[in-house]
Amino acid sequence: MEQSAGVGMLLHRTAYVCASLMCTFFQSIGSLFCLHSFQALAMFELHVLFKDGLQGLKVAGTMLSTNFLLPFTDSVIPSKTAEGSPETLREAMSMSVWTFWMPLISGSILIFYGMCGHFSLRFKHAVFMVPFAVLAVVFLLWQVEVSQVLSNVAHEEEFRFKSD
Repeated sequence: MEQSAGVGMLLHRTAYVCASLMCTFFQSIGSLFCLHSFQALAMFELHVLFKDGLQGLKVAGTMLSTNFLLPFTDSVIPSKTAEGSPETLREAMSMSVWTFWMPLISGSILIFYGMCGHFSLRFKHAVFMVPFAVLAVVFLLWQVEVSQVLSNVAHEEEFRFKSD
């Protein structure tokens, strides 16, 4: 009887260590994304990154939210989902969006996810477990959607060399 309790405790500790390592991994990736945006902030002048004010934040937030909400909808989200959505490709491909805002928002979400995971392991309270579970569902469905899109692209696309 004591031996089975020892095995159960060993499995519990192993699961705890693995979960803690995964949360640390997500926090590390999020920190790298934030570090990239801070390097862009240091490298470029402020008037280059913030030439449109906070329009880049609005565009990046709209792009990320529609990207993460895509698996939860059955139809294709129209290109103009909200008032602040990018109307032109030039606005969506702005340097401030892709070098500063997208890594900053993505990194912040990953750091928050890792922190909620660590806190839910340590404190076992719903305040930490609910955001962790919601973000886990969103990330998992997003990964399934991305893998399906990549599979479709891999199977339907043909690579041909142009003859000279």
